[in-house]
Amino acid sequence: MSFVEVSRKVYQDLRSSKELTKLLSNKEKSVYPLIASIEEDKSFIVYSIEDNGVMSKDGFSRWEVLIRSYAGDYDKSCEVADAVVNSFEASKNIYKNLGGKPFQSEEGWLFIEQRFNIKK
Repeated sequence: MSFVEVSRKVYQDLRSSKELTKLLSNKEKSVYPLIASIEEDKSFIVYSIEDNGVMSKDGFSRWEVLIRSYAGDYDKSCEVADAVVNSFEASKNIYKNLGGKPFQSEEGWLFIEQRFNIKK
């Protein structure tokens, strides 16, 4: 797979989840690769893809997906992060959940950062 293929799969999986998009400020328009729009409101997702260059025997470890789920408060961030997990579990693509943790940016944004591997 290439960066384009992996990014399209992740983008489609996130945007097609009704459970997830109903929690976001601008529904499916609040899913962004790498950086969010400056006009974005309180609840949105930013994702990025990393090619680790090493393929494991189970086909998981080469492509890592980083998701940041932003929201106005901690509980809402957790709710969005849970919906991300559910959207990947419902996908025809196979993801491996590597865990996550909460952060607060210097600007005061609350977000949950999650990592996943996507199978080739």
